[in-house]
Amino acid sequence: MTSHHPRADNHSPVGVMGGHGHGPGAVMVSYRRMEMAMDGNILNGDHSASDAEITAQPNRFSAVSGQPSTLRVVPRKMDMVMHMFGMMYGVNDWLTLMPMINYIQKDMDMTTYSSNCATCVRGTFSTSSHGFGDFKLNTILKLHKDEDEKLFVNLGIGFPTGDTDKKDHMLTPMGMRPLKTLPYSMQLGSGSYSFLPKLTYQKRFNDVVLGAQYASTIYLNKNQDHYELGDKHEVSLWGSYSRTPAWSFSARIKATNEDDISGIDPDIVLPVQTADPNNFGGDFVDLIFGVNWIGQDLLRGHRLNLEIGGPIDEDYNGIQMEKEWAITFGYQKTFH
Repeated sequence: MTSHHPRADNHSPVGVMGGHGHGPGAVMVSYRRMEMAMDGNILNGDHSASDAEITAQPNRFSAVSGQPSTLRVVPRKMDMVMHMFGMMYGVNDWLTLMPMINYIQKDMDMTTYSSNCATCVRGTFSTSSHGFGDFKLNTILKLHKDEDEKLFVNLGIGFPTGDTDKKDHMLTPMGMRPLKTLPYSMQLGSGSYSFLPKLTYQKRFNDVVLGAQYASTIYLNKNQDHYELGDKHEVSLWGSYSRTPAWSFSARIKATNEDDISGIDPDIVLPVQTADPNNFGGDFVDLIFGVNWIGQDLLRGHRLNLEIGGPIDEDYNGIQMEKEWAITFGYQKTFH
């Protein structure tokens, strides 16, 4: 399909990274902002659980001195904002390098129940953490590319640059506010090296583009805190439609399988579900809609994109907060 104008649908949706490469000497800088919200709790796969059901669950650390026999702290709401800064550099016709770093802000609201009264609220409190996450270096290899079809493979490494020992004050069932190491979901990094393979295919049919990507995060070692995050595998299928080169609209299905945490941090001993490594991961399916714009003429080289979506099927491991929605905004600028 011949066109003298750059096309918005030449790139995959903003939430699908590593789906294109660049020619020799070309540079693209990018910024993405992703917001995610979680609200309420899920028990036994997909059952929305009340506070009474959560606080009736056994506390993994009940044998530790001073710990209650059941969970006494209930997460209410969690918000995360991630700022993603990246660059792509075309080394030659078949190899592109893509370094990436994230700055993360996490906030969680919680309710604490008294240790000697199952339904008595001790109080509410909030915790937060912020800082840079793990640094990632990807290599994008072009296996095939022509005007209407492309196939890329990514081979990347994640480096453990993000904090895994963030602390904040927490309200205990006894009414004290000690400074504690935050649970796993509030930490910023993995503490482990990771292998980041991806395979992306895209095919154009006139004004319609269909694409697919397999992506995974495979952790290679237990960190200095004696645990390893669960491996994650994702499959995305999308289609986009474009009547003009500058705009395209997309719909995407993303299926995710994520393992629970292996090992345990001896400093995370709290009567809350997020302190138990078994309460992580599961199987999820998300439906995501997007829009892409690429500049023409004087604005050539500029690109804006947006995706918003949420889960349509969920199967959580153990007890977890429920994912509500996520939105990603992106800006890219290419220099030749």
